[in-house]
Amino acid sequence: MLDPDIQALVEMGDTIAAIGLQQQRHGGSVLAARKAVEDARWALTQKRGAALDATGSEIDELLRRGEKLEAIKRYRELHGVGLKEAKDAIDARAAALAPAPASAGTVVVDAELAAALRSDQKIAAIKRYRELYGVGLKDAKEAVEAIMAGGAVPPAPVRAPDPTTSLQPELDRLIAADQKIMAIKHYRTITGVGLKEAKDFVEARSRDLTALAEAQDRAAAGLQPELDRLIAANQKIMAIKHYRMVTNVGLKEAKDAVEARMAELAESAR
Repeated sequence: MLDPDIQALVEMGDTIAAIGLQQQRHGGSVLAARKAVEDARWALTQKRGAALDATGSEIDELLRRGEKLEAIKRYRELHGVGLKEAKDAIDARAAALAPAPASAGTVVVDAELAAALRSDQKIAAIKRYRELYGVGLKDAKEAVEAIMAGGAVPPAPVRAPDPTTSLQPELDRLIAADQKIMAIKHYRTITGVGLKEAKDFVEARSRDLTALAEAQDRAAAGLQPELDRLIAANQKIMAIKHYRMVTNVGLKEAKDAVEARMAELAESAR
């Protein structure tokens, strides 16, 4: 039995979101999550199909003849429901009447992924799947292989918001505090990538932060003596220019910093 909110996604027809949430909460491979969701989806269509009353035999006959629009129209006449409700009921009944597929899915909306799958370009499909779903290489490979084996392709996902806004500040704080394991965990939580990818990224970010700190130290060492000399020589414009060149800040920030330093030197000279 799926979690209630995962089941709700299944009932709304958002199979890919349901698979992602199932894997996130319960772990395991994409294949295992996909099977659990597909089993639930199939059970749902069976339940909805079985819920049709005795008049279903008439509707079933229309569906077997491929007259879906007539089936929807007849269902509305019999039950007095709206178009969408009738269409959903007939879609469910049609799915219930069909034999269970080996691997069910929906035609993909993403043209690039669909083209790669049709052309049997496995590597290109894996790459595009990762771009769309933000998963690691292993998960993408398993998913694409499952799709190719079953002949089903997932619907185009809604791209998640850019994670960098919630990722970077906390990640840098953890790295600065030398909490590497927590940094890796945080990166995986935000991005959903595998352990190795998260570890590689955190280590690369750590190196970048170290290099940045060293560069800032070097800049500070080269900034102050010349800045104070220019201020002492009453060359304020040159001092601002020097400050901007060393620190790479904007004009206003440089001007404010130079004036603040001028005030400090004036105070110390009293």
